[in-house]
Amino acid sequence: MSYYQCEAWQIEGEDSEHDSSLCPVFSIEIFASIACHHSTTIQRLFLPQDQLTQASTSWSAISSKLSQMGVPFTLHATVMQKIIECARSAMSETHNKKRKNIPIIVTLGPARSPSEDEEAARGASKGAIGSLKNVEVEGNMRVEQCVICLEEIVDGVEASQMPCSHVYHQECILSWLEKSNLCPLCRFQMPT
Repeated sequence: MSYYQCEAWQIEGEDSEHDSSLCPVFSIEIFASIACHHSTTIQRLFLPQDQLTQASTSWSAISSKLSQMGVPFTLHATVMQKIIECARSAMSETHNKKRKNIPIIVTLGPARSPSEDEEAARGASKGAIGSLKNVEVEGNMRVEQCVICLEEIVDGVEASQMPCSHVYHQECILSWLEKSNLCPLCRFQMPT
């Protein structure tokens, strides 16, 4: 039997382009790496904040997305619990009180990670690399250096941000992701 780990966390950033004028929403991106699929699938959904913090009203929407991704039904409750815990924590933070869109990242994958040789041989897909967010580094971002080249990332420089929120020099992370699909800091897995 395979064991899976699930993590959920809020990422910082501006409200996204989603029209949330009707009610505040959580924009949830789910990255699932299921052993039988040999790849990472991604789904995105928007759920009203008042619904997500009440498990019963959001279960069907999230369960439906997980089923579309091929996530076994036995894992749905674990994923749902992590998402709701993250949502409740985000709602309690002062800086989120007036936000219309709170982005959450969810990862689900095997608890036993592949060997170093397997990881080194797999680069991220071109689509995943192309979807990296370009950000202008500012003093409030708390980015001091690129851990790939170990050089300082100076204010005003345009850098690339991974879905896990870690920031790198653009050329450094592009080169890295051609060889490995893992974030150099937290080992977040990009689609291959």
